[in-house]
Amino acid sequence: IEKYNFRYSFLITIFLLLLACQSFQKREGLKEKQLWIGFLFVIFVFVSSYFLSKQSFSMLFFINLFFLIGYFLLFKINIKYHNLFYSFALFLFLFLELTVQYKNNFVTNKSIEKSYKLYTEENNLCEILNQYPSFRMEGFVFNSNENLICHKGKISEFNTMNDQKIYNFFQDVGFEVYSSWINNYFENYEMINSLLGIKYFYSKEDLSDIYKNVDSFKIKNQEYFIYENENALSIGYAFEEHNKKESYKNNFDAQNDFLEYLTGIQVYYPLSMKKINKNTFEVEVKNDPIYFNYKNLYNLDLYMNDEKSDIQKKNDDDEYKYGNIYIENKYPNQTVTLRIESDYEIDEKDVLLYSLNLEKYKQALNLLKKESLHNIQIDKNKLSGDITLEDEKTLFLSIPYNSNFTVLVDGKETEYRKLYDTFMGIDLEKGTHHIELVYFPKYIFIGILIFIFTCFFGIVYHMKVKKMSNIVIFY
Repeated sequence: IEKYNFRYSFLITIFLLLLACQSFQKREGLKEKQLWIGFLFVIFVFVSSYFLSKQSFSMLFFINLFFLIGYFLLFKINIKYHNLFYSFALFLFLFLELTVQYKNNFVTNKSIEKSYKLYTEENNLCEILNQYPSFRMEGFVFNSNENLICHKGKISEFNTMNDQKIYNFFQDVGFEVYSSWINNYFENYEMINSLLGIKYFYSKEDLSDIYKNVDSFKIKNQEYFIYENENALSIGYAFEEHNKKESYKNNFDAQNDFLEYLTGIQVYYPLSMKKINKNTFEVEVKNDPIYFNYKNLYNLDLYMNDEKSDIQKKNDDDEYKYGNIYIENKYPNQTVTLRIESDYEIDEKDVLLYSLNLEKYKQALNLLKKESLHNIQIDKNKLSGDITLEDEKTLFLSIPYNSNFTVLVDGKETEYRKLYDTFMGIDLEKGTHHIELVYFPKYIFIGILIFIFTCFFGIVYHMKVKKMSNIVIFY
């Protein structure tokens, strides 16, 4: 459903608007030359988008190309003959496309049941994952639906209900962000994953440098490992609010600002780099984890003291990663030579090499862990938990802000606000509190009423038009 509502429903809207337009019914102003120019332009954009995004020419490409050509031919015939038969053929063709797109893009009950059977009965994936009692768990075996089916929350993959502020946050801190999903490369964003309460990961990759390997399982002869993030916080914790920056130098600066907003502490610091030649730098390394960022990781290799660094540049789906890359620190408290092998000259200003101050990082996490939400219960559209505060503070919830939530504190409805332009916050007094969040889309009934009235007045309008003219309109 998430794909349909913003990709294909415009077809119905445009078709109805065109039917309501007298000039469309009479084909006034639509010349064959204009139709050819429009058609060739659409085909050019359509094919170019596949080349630029390096997508393979799948069956879906040829299906969409078929419909584009079909629309062009039907419009061309309509301009020349303009009668009810060809209008009816155009309507049927539109209906055919909607049916095909529905089949390709709607998640039906039958497909969900098939997926659920795949995860539960055939491979026991849900049984494996549910051994670990945590609301948030990141990973990928079959597709992005598995976490939802197995009742595990995650911050990555498809998130079409999130607003632009959510995407801005993740893009600022360095995640790979697209129009409707967020990619989380587990080892590269340890601090953000911890602050957002991601307790476990499952992956084919070796993440043992950062996370604790607690288990493994095999599916279709492929071994996966389960890792525990021992630094992960609760989904909610109390904090004292600090100022937020309006802009950032880079994603490490953005991550520093987020933690400073919560704790007043910054943990990332740049390493001192001196350029020796076009691709080689002299770097002073401390006794902390190292993170590297460059705008393009394709055909790029890193060497420290002429030893190739084992950096994970691809994810479980064999796609190139984007953003920060974790580098194992084999040379603590030394001056090393960093060489970047690439097909192009490296621009020094685009190379980001930072370390995470572990001492300050632990200090910040312990500060937030001190007063956190516990006894967390999740049931469909409800989330509840308890928290005890020594002083008046704000409860930070790592849940995207949404006005459709109702918040109850000790059984009484309470106002909540947006924190860091992204998340939810509740101002609480000193003492022990029971927190309950209930989600319900407040404007769903207004949407239903608008739909009913639109259909009703649309029919009335077309009946009136039909009486005023001799034009026959097919419904």
